[in-house]
Amino acid sequence: MDTGGSLTNLDAFVSARYAAQAEGSTLTSWIVRPAVAEALSKLKVETGSNQTLLQFVDDGIVVAGLPVLVSD
Repeated sequence: MDTGGSLTNLDAFVSARYAAQAEGSTLTSWIVRPAVAEALSKLKVETGSNQTLLQFVDDGIVVAGLPVLVSD
């Protein structure tokens, strides 16, 4: 999945998950480059906020209900 450049929200991930479902596929995880994982981890709940949109879990982060795997 191409996030289309800079990430400002999780819409691309939500759309990809529903698109996969519409084609009869079930996604199990996201595989992203380290820079994308970092950008996701830095997303804020709103402009000017220091509160991150995503919280770290035991083994990383979860986006749209799926674990994020980091690979270059």
